Amino acid sequence: MEYPQVAAHYAPSAGYFPLPGRVGLAVLGAYGGVRDVAGPASPGRAGTVRAARLWHHRRMIPMTTDRLLLRLPDDDDLASYTAMNADPEVMRYIGDGSVLPQDQDRTAAWIARARREWRERGHGPLSVVVRETGLTAGWVALAVPAFLPEILPAVEIGWRLGRAHWGNGYATEAAGSLLRFGFAECGLDRIVSIRHVDNQRSRRVMDKLGLRFAFETVVPGHGRPVAVHEITRAAHEEPPPHPRLP
Repeated sequence: MEYPQVAAHYAPSAGYFPLPGRVGLAVLGAYGGVRDVAGPASPGRAGTVRAARLWHHRRMIPMTTDRLLLRLPDDDDLASYTAMNADPEVMRYIGDGSVLPQDQDRTAAWIARARREWRERGHGPLSVVVRETGLTAGWVALAVPAFLPEILPAVEIGWRLGRAHWGNGYATEAAGSLLRFGFAECGLDRIVSIRHVDNQRSRRVMDKLGLRFAFETVVPGHGRPVAVHEITRAAHEEPPPHPRLP
């Protein structure tokens, strides 16, 4: 997942969103493709549908897992996010590999955009907080991978954690919760995840989440090779295989 200049590339793709001149309801198909199921707008109906959807999604936030709290980003995350984005090891496989400047104003603008996405569309990035310590480990998000046009329409799940929080299974735990949200609450039929071909840490997380390798390609913006992984709703809902008896 890439966010050049800490800008969020989110599109109205998780669930429903307004359509001009109509009742304001569209439904996601495979890869987030949109089917317009709305009729002509009637007074008050569009606002009621949209408000009900956003209220339902906001009811789900924050989310909790065994060890983590997934909540909307806020000012408590400023220092953690700014330091994370300036760490060469964290940014090694992100975009063109460049680190971002230690600029809290830039980070604050990203946080404001992230919160606006939840208010307006019912999806976006969530801060990953370790419940035992209260520390912000990073973020997890559902987003549209605009940096890779060849796979659009699509919705991607991605994550970024500070190096101090690597190796604890937090990425798998947080992304697993948001993956379920994407299928169960946003109505997605398929979710992808994208990594640099050499990023084996992310590959292991994707394998644990059930995201299977699909193909390799190159990001046109910077020419770096990436691997695309994917999982369908049907595959996600399949029960785990029964263990073999000796």
